Amino acid sequence: MTDTDCINSTEIERHIDQVLGDVDKFGLPLVRDVLQEPRDRWYGQLMISVYDSLSDNQNSETVLPAAAAIELLRGSVRLRSRMLVTLTDNHTQTLTQEPTTALLAGDYLYTAAFSSLHSVPDSRVGDCFKLLTTVLRTITETFAYTYTSDRSTDDGPTTFLDETAGSLGEGAAALGSILAGTDERNRRHVVQFGHGLSIERQINHILDADPNEAMVIPPTFDEAQFRMHAERRRDDANQALDALSKSADVTHLRGFSEATADTSTTRHVIEQRAYDPAAGPDLTTVIVEAVAAAEGVEMASIKQPSLYEVVDIEAVEDALFGATGPDTRGVTGGSLDFEYRGYQITVHIDGWVQVVELANQ
Repeated sequence: MTDTDCINSTEIERHIDQVLGDVDKFGLPLVRDVLQEPRDRWYGQLMISVYDSLSDNQNSETVLPAAAAIELLRGSVRLRSRMLVTLTDNHTQTLTQEPTTALLAGDYLYTAAFSSLHSVPDSRVGDCFKLLTTVLRTITETFAYTYTSDRSTDDGPTTFLDETAGSLGEGAAALGSILAGTDERNRRHVVQFGHGLSIERQINHILDADPNEAMVIPPTFDEAQFRMHAERRRDDANQALDALSKSADVTHLRGFSEATADTSTTRHVIEQRAYDPAAGPDLTTVIVEAVAAAEGVEMASIKQPSLYEVVDIEAVEDALFGATGPDTRGVTGGSLDFEYRGYQITVHIDGWVQVVELANQ
């Protein structure tokens, strides 16, 4: 197991807190509020997955600042989007913000993103700065022309997603490749992967949302068009992985991609960890670590009920990771599910362990 295998959303969260420091004294509660909405730290995890797959010398001290930076930039973009978006509901809600406050908080997050990059090795920091600047400029320009009243095209909504969620995905993947020191050809492949996967994820989030709840959406969208676009972008991501597999081990990236496909509003993945049967730690430890991270507590506090009282861990390991190969008889889609401490735990055949919020929670 590599140094970066141990990084999860909680570790990224801690680094973000270090970067923000004493933000509370500036009277900008929106900074922390907007960062609490997407607790999965998906873009940071994407960046780490790319780095882990392509780097020969994984170092958490190198990758954590960049993971925090892309999440801080994500928060800045979310705040700016709230000032321009169409909302899906007709009821009182809190997504819209007072413009001056939102702009100040967004600028603080933008500055914090670049501040986080100061911990990146000197040989890479310049490229990282340029990349974040390009991502933010692309998204800002997209907001400007999308919400200009005299601009209307049939592909506007899908272009909007390509240039917003897609740009963030590109940026996260490109950061990982820059830190890993990959060549230009492989960087193009991972950028295509990040772009496609992030768009599919965002479209599924929009289409699976509860229509009775307020959420950010593009100005207009057609469901059938969105589904077709999601399929095309998923194909783009898969093609990129196929091309990348000729020169790199993409097992980790495929696992991340499959885990992302499982995530929707009705299946909210709160935390996920990678389990390696050959390298350890054992599956029980990985599951308990993931649950502890989801609850924001130390592992030692996860005592009742004992995991062994809930599921036969040895049977799970034999079914999915047996010495003679996985035995998937009775295993749906190459995974096993069980409930523990109010969560659904999903163990995938590729080693990913997910803590999922139950639908009735």
